[in-house]
Amino acid sequence: KEKIQVTKQILILGNNTYANAYKLSMLKFGYKAEVLEGFEHWPKISTALKDMDAVVVITSHISHDNMWRIKKEVLDIPVIYSSFDGANRILEQLLAMEQEPQDEKVAT
Repeated sequence: KEKIQVTKQILILGNNTYANAYKLSMLKFGYKAEVLEGFEHWPKISTALKDMDAVVVITSHISHDNMWRIKKEVLDIPVIYSSFDGANRILEQLLAMEQEPQDEKVAT
């Protein structure tokens, strides 16, 4: 058995129903994922953002207020705005982000 080394922590804001799929898919590539409903209250999301290396926003499952707050307030970590909610597609977007310069945000 091969031991997986966790190298990054990500926050996925979307449908909590898919939390296990997200966590397992991301872990295979060294990402420890925390999943929150996109409709949570902002203080909970804001607290969860601390110490994250990236944020994935599932655009079809987040409140408008939370999405705009992320766009305005989350400036120090990469944010992926994904129209997909499947774990494999999100993983592809994260891996693509790793290939781009670190100081850019990715919007898809």
